[in-house]
Amino acid sequence: MYFEALGQGLLYSVNFDHRFTENIAVRVGFSHFTIGFISGVTISTIPLMVEYLFGTGNHHLEIGAGAVPIYGRISGDLFGSSEGTTGAWVVVATATVGYRYQPAGEGFLFRIGLTPFFMNAGAQLLGGASIGYAF
Repeated sequence: MYFEALGQGLLYSVNFDHRFTENIAVRVGFSHFTIGFISGVTISTIPLMVEYLFGTGNHHLEIGAGAVPIYGRISGDLFGSSEGTTGAWVVVATATVGYRYQPAGEGFLFRIGLTPFFMNAGAQLLGGASIGYAF
């Protein structure tokens, strides 16, 4: 399990990552936040990834691909309107290229990498860093 700042959760995400083999992992995460300077706007994300880890021991090159369902909601009172709440889902393709420090057994886990999002208008390159504990 790990906490990721920025990355596929946009602002942050809490993630569960399961390694099926020494090199193949699947990840699911969740985040939910309100944009502070714009009251009434909330965002939820669910990062879903398949990752391949190159290398042996504790140090790995991590390459992954997946999708991030994103739910955005705007409350009707955002601009003083009496309208109800409006929300919508969008699913965005994403990838990961980065470094992962993870022991073979239990212990501290660290990740850092590039996390591009692929949309109709093109790609948006972001990055993220994670800390957690491998069980």
